[in-house]
Amino acid sequence: MIVGGYGIFYAYKENDQQKSSTKAVLLNKDFRQSLGFAIDRTNYAAQLNGKESANTAVRNIFVKPDFFQAVKPDFFQADGKDFGTMVMDQLPAYGDEWSGVNLADSQDGLYNPEKAKAEFAKAKEALQAEGVQFPIYLDIPVNQTSKFL
Repeated sequence: MIVGGYGIFYAYKENDQQKSSTKAVLLNKDFRQSLGFAIDRTNYAAQLNGKESANTAVRNIFVKPDFFQAVKPDFFQADGKDFGTMVMDQLPAYGDEWSGVNLADSQDGLYNPEKAKAEFAKAKEALQAEGVQFPIYLDIPVNQTSKFL
């Protein structure tokens, strides 16, 4: 099944209700945000790089925050700010949960269990009003030969 341009693998769904519930959950902005705030990227990186090097591997956006710098004062109203700062300035426009998010490299600026729980609660309430039944089962691919399982 294709959801929003992405392929979704429904291997372990037992019935159409579970499939449609999973689709609705994955399309819910608050649910996706709850997942983003729930992942401890530093601990994840430590599994591969060791605790000493974990932070150096953490990146909060797809490119370096200093990927480019606005040289024109009127360019995105940036006044010479770098890309990461411009993005951080715009994040609160997506909702209060994005206030205070730090996108600098080598630190986990997104991990926040309280925000994750709050976003999940909003998502669950909205989804249950739509008739989505919980629990939801998400299929996550894993490397079966991994020693970190």
